[in-house]
Amino acid sequence: MFIKDTWYVAAWHHEVTRTILARTILNVPLVFFRRQDGSVAALEDSCPHKFMPLSGGYVQGDTVVCGYHGMTFDGSGRCVRIPGQETIPRNARTRSFPVVERYGWIWIWMGDAEQADPALIIDIPQMSDGQWAPSRGERMHYKGGYQLMTDNLIDPSHVTYVHAKTLSNSTEAELPIETSVHEDHVAVTRIVRDSPPAPFFQSLGNYKGNVHRWQVYRVAPPSLCIIDTGTAPADSISPEDLDLAADSLTRSVSLRGGDSSRLLCIRGIDFLTPETDKTTHYFWFLLRNFALDDRTCERNVTEQATKAFNEDLVVVEAVQRRIDLGQLPPQVILKADAGSVQVQRLFARKLAAEQKRYADRAATA
Repeated sequence: MFIKDTWYVAAWHHEVTRTILARTILNVPLVFFRRQDGSVAALEDSCPHKFMPLSGGYVQGDTVVCGYHGMTFDGSGRCVRIPGQETIPRNARTRSFPVVERYGWIWIWMGDAEQADPALIIDIPQMSDGQWAPSRGERMHYKGGYQLMTDNLIDPSHVTYVHAKTLSNSTEAELPIETSVHEDHVAVTRIVRDSPPAPFFQSLGNYKGNVHRWQVYRVAPPSLCIIDTGTAPADSISPEDLDLAADSLTRSVSLRGGDSSRLLCIRGIDFLTPETDKTTHYFWFLLRNFALDDRTCERNVTEQATKAFNEDLVVVEAVQRRIDLGQLPPQVILKADAGSVQVQRLFARKLAAEQKRYADRAATA
């Protein structure tokens, strides 16, 4: 099941041009293109005549021309021209979808267009804060349901085994985690005290001794994941001085009463956009509070993160393949699954509320 009344990331801004981009979201085939003024239009990828995909046509001015019979549609989905026919039927249109361009992404609203308030798009204050710099990753596509990845991204227990060569120093699995439930998200946190830095952070910080490391995993259903990770020298900073900001989707980890620039912080923003029930578009970027103008560091962070995310994809795709085979044994729920269980409950509440809105609207129509 999908929550429809929410903003999903549909594409990176550079993916949408004056040439048609075809992409499926929530099982709906779509086409995206830019009008002559640069604004983005999103239409269902289907001509209402013979159901030819509009992605087989081309952009002309501010319209899309069907490649079968030349029917032409504007960005609202309305047919504006039928070759050889002056009268255009009222139902000669295809569905259009609200879109917003923000943070370098194209966002789409797949549900009730009247509810598509751009103010509901998450605020990411670090994007405009001169104390942070981005490392952007390309869209990743994987053959697995998006909720398998949200489960993965709120699960610190897998880091020791899945990311042994990138994000782990093999000490995490036995350490306690804390789970907290908030109005719009669930958070799982862990501090790894006074231990060697993980390979990823050692390459960035060039540490000479042990560090304190933190992992703050947040999931806001249906599919927003924000992960704060980082390190601080164990000989100069106490873990008790760290504000993990687990109750907030916008605040990052900081040093209480101190200079937070002493912390090596990475904030990961991950959006999992369902393509189908069993395939997903994975959009992400990282924000760092160090080496702000260092392009080499930017490339290194992007490459290392891509490597770690690909390790996740291997696991999630394997789980999806096993699920598809059927005849599964009874599932065991572990203590470490507290976060994913709470995410599933929050998702269910949001989905039920949306379905009630649609049912109430239908009853009064």
